[in-house]
Amino acid sequence: MARETVWQAIWRIDRKIPIALAVLLVMNLAVYFYLTNVVEKEADQLERKYISQQSEVRKAEQGGKLTESPLVVFARGSKELKEFREAIPTKNELTGLISEIFALAESSGLKIGRISYKPENLEEMALLSYELDFGVSGDYNQIKKFTFNIEQSDRIVSIDEMGLSSAPQGDDVSLKLKLTTYFRTSG
Repeated sequence: MARETVWQAIWRIDRKIPIALAVLLVMNLAVYFYLTNVVEKEADQLERKYISQQSEVRKAEQGGKLTESPLVVFARGSKELKEFREAIPTKNELTGLISEIFALAESSGLKIGRISYKPENLEEMALLSYELDFGVSGDYNQIKKFTFNIEQSDRIVSIDEMGLSSAPQGDDVSLKLKLTTYFRTSG
């Protein structure tokens, strides 16, 4: 009964203290249930995933498949990806690429009438893709030299389609090329 009188006395003196204690108790219980029901389950799932990945790494190391630690491989991959991104020119270099293609054709003894191009914005990678389409005619050795020069170019260019056919004029060969190149859209 002595306890009842203490609580009654506290209640009569200042009602804010018991209310604040009750609110704190409810908040404490809510946080406890959140931690035990939500956070603990997520932590258990992450721990299982981590243990599974550790097991895979150990198996790969034991099987001789992995000679470097995953952190070293990741760091090297990140560095190489950064270097690759820096090697991609900015979008104002399109005219330089077109000029280079014309120069490569001329050095091979060929002439390009026109190049058609179709841009495509790849927003998720911050890149601009250009599909270049053109044709040249000449003898087989000139065509071979021209394609070799394109392949050896420092530019990032992929040859998507290549069609070779005999030209109507004598021993000449016609080459139809479809290339794709990429440019950075930002700095």
